[in-house]
Amino acid sequence: MDKERLRTVLGPGADRYLRKFAKIEHVHGWVPGWNTAAFLHSTAWLWYRRMYGWSLLNLCAPLLLLLFLVFVVQWFVSERYLNAISVVVAALYGLFVFGAVPAYADSFYYRFLKRRHWRGKPPSRWTLAGAILLVALPIAIAYSLA
Repeated sequence: MDKERLRTVLGPGADRYLRKFAKIEHVHGWVPGWNTAAFLHSTAWLWYRRMYGWSLLNLCAPLLLLLFLVFVVQWFVSERYLNAISVVVAALYGLFVFGAVPAYADSFYYRFLKRRHWRGKPPSRWTLAGAILLVALPIAIAYSLA
């Protein structure tokens, strides 16, 4: 790993990521940690770190889960168990999004950069603007519907 090139790709906060990446490289596995930005708004964090596909998937995941519960589960499960299954699936989704994603975000980001052979540009102002939009847009939509 070329630390200077990686420092350029990481942009702000590079020292934190370099320390985390050194631990991950030493263990050769998934190292749990904590990434507050991924906890507070994982979609925006993924976008800012230029993982656009994962960011869009994370944005659409609640809708996909809802569609799964409405259309698939109701065909195969009796109405008697539908509410219980919905609660369990929603709880598991919440644990994943607010537990596993921020706990392993740095390891995921490390693997993402390693697959790209440490290439890339640092997050730009436009990338930051997109991340802010991903945070502000749902709030604006919820406010306009209220």
